[in-house]
Amino acid sequence: MWVYGPTKSRRWVAAATLATGLLSALFLFSPDTVGAQTPLTRLAEPGPWPGISRIIAFDGGIWFVNSEPLTRFNAADIYRYDPETRTTRYERGLFSQHAGTPVVYGGWLYWPFEDPRSNAALGEYALTDGHAWQWQTMADVITLNVHAMGTCGDALVAGTGGWEGALQFSRDGAEDWRVVFRLPDNKDGLGHITALGNLGQRCFFGVTAWDTTGPKLFEWNAEGAAPVPGWPDGERVSAITVFKGALYALNDAPGGRSLWRYDGDTVERIPFPVDSLPRDLAATESHLLAISSDAAGGALWRSEDGASWSQTQLFDGERPIDLEAVSTDAYVGTYRDDGRGALWGPAAPTVAAPGPGRVALAPPPETQLEEEAAQTTLRPLETVLGSKSDYMTFRAALLGIAVPVARTQAPIAGVLLAKRARKPPLADDYMISFDDHPYSSGALGRWLLLYAAAINGHGWVEPVWLSAPWNAEPRPSEKYLDIQLMAIWTAGRLGQSSAGTMDALIGRFDQAGDPDWLKGDVVAALTAITDKHFGHDLDAWKAWWQGARPSWPQE
Repeated sequence: MWVYGPTKSRRWVAAATLATGLLSALFLFSPDTVGAQTPLTRLAEPGPWPGISRIIAFDGGIWFVNSEPLTRFNAADIYRYDPETRTTRYERGLFSQHAGTPVVYGGWLYWPFEDPRSNAALGEYALTDGHAWQWQTMADVITLNVHAMGTCGDALVAGTGGWEGALQFSRDGAEDWRVVFRLPDNKDGLGHITALGNLGQRCFFGVTAWDTTGPKLFEWNAEGAAPVPGWPDGERVSAITVFKGALYALNDAPGGRSLWRYDGDTVERIPFPVDSLPRDLAATESHLLAISSDAAGGALWRSEDGASWSQTQLFDGERPIDLEAVSTDAYVGTYRDDGRGALWGPAAPTVAAPGPGRVALAPPPETQLEEEAAQTTLRPLETVLGSKSDYMTFRAALLGIAVPVARTQAPIAGVLLAKRARKPPLADDYMISFDDHPYSSGALGRWLLLYAAAINGHGWVEPVWLSAPWNAEPRPSEKYLDIQLMAIWTAGRLGQSSAGTMDALIGRFDQAGDPDWLKGDVVAALTAITDKHFGHDLDAWKAWWQGARPSWPQE
């Protein structure tokens, strides 16, 4: 069960066409016959989505995200692979279009919502100790996308984007965040901080801004941030890693992608094997690792000196998109256009229980708030809900009242917010959302009130909302503010487990017209409510519920 605490324009850069001789050589061999290293094997292929990425070791397992990372898509499922038992388990689903780069900090694993589907612009992320989960927001900081989380000294760091690109710090276990740097001249949300890295005690970040050209690798210190001297112009820096005292990063420019090294004083370009597109980097103590991708597949590379490369594994029919080093082992996530992505890694890992150990998450303390005081504080909501306004103003005004009260963790606050969501709206004016789609003020108000109740962790969702038919037309942004989606997500966040709720959720699996990702929302909610881990095996969910329902609590 969940507990509670206080860009997405992607560009797939196609590789240059491989020479005929190289192509011939590339696919003469299977992954099991290439390279001097022990070959990687396919460890997990959970599906149903085509990509595996965001690989990280924690609490004895290899964690990763199954999603559609190369386009806008409403799925981001977190799995854990156990090297000891060689089993894979669905852990949680994020209410986000893909996940940002995770980090382990203070014994907890943090999962940023790279493009949260709430569209509340509060900077959302989940954290887990490997067993318990919390969902949190960055509160007063206006943040739509949390692209990456990392560390800088003793601080937890987030690279964000949306309306403005910013570097944000927290030094108290993510209870409070503050912006330490904003990208200059960042208009209309075109700049995003998407990569983080450290060279010794020095902190660096990479920027994605496809519409501007200039150095995109920055160093931050207490006096501010500035581009690394000598770093080449480009549109994006990604895949920052450190090897033998130097920082390596990939630089995207109009002419293509290239690999560069910075030793703290000088910048130099590092040649990469001809006709290969570097996609990601990682490092062990003895080797710098890289993956490359092309239209047909890709390869895993290694270098002992950070300059000369040897190919250690080929991938036919699936493209490597993510790379992680754990001890001396490499783990690779792949993407398949026509099927499921896979996690590749060693059949016999160097470390049987990889990653840092966990520190138990304590439930956040509940505060007490008198009902009359809560009602008084929330009363201005009626003015907002009855007003005629534009979407951005309406959202900011409603959340500005509801979120501070919700974050008190006082149960009465969530109860009142959810109760107000169930009442008729005061006005039925229409406004245009961020993706140019019209919504009534009543529909938007209900969405945001349920979201605030989810932040609080208390309240009640109408089961009828959970089973409401889906009839929205597909949109390029894949963004929807329809009540079914927020209701399903909020029921999971509240742990709402009445028989009526469960009937509505399980029944949704057989509902005509639902896209697969909406069924994935139901899977995520059911997992949070029941702590069952059937994942996308819908028949297993239905069979379990058939046996459990006769003895299930009615309310």
